[in-house]
Amino acid sequence: MNKFRVGLIGCGVISDKYLATSQVFDMIDMVACASLDWEESSRKAAAYGIPKVCTPEEVIRDPGHRLCAQSNDTCGACPNHLGSFGSREARVFREAP
Repeated sequence: MNKFRVGLIGCGVISDKYLATSQVFDMIDMVACASLDWEESSRKAAAYGIPKVCTPEEVIRDPGHRLCAQSNDTCGACPNHLGSFGSREARVFREAP
């Protein structure tokens, strides 16, 4: 089975819900944590066994991610989500308006 590779943008309090839930499903491979706070991203990655810590821009640009999950838009890092992915097969999930 091909796993759905996910990069998470926003590693604040609510991200624990996303990260814990992602571990329940075999089809989800949470591959990156990103936020404007590098230390916060590093703590979440370590706590949930996520191999990569990076910037929000790196999550968007990584061609290996099939989903960019953004738990909020406080960093403003993803102003044009769909355009950032170009023509490759990827999805954007964004919780907040």
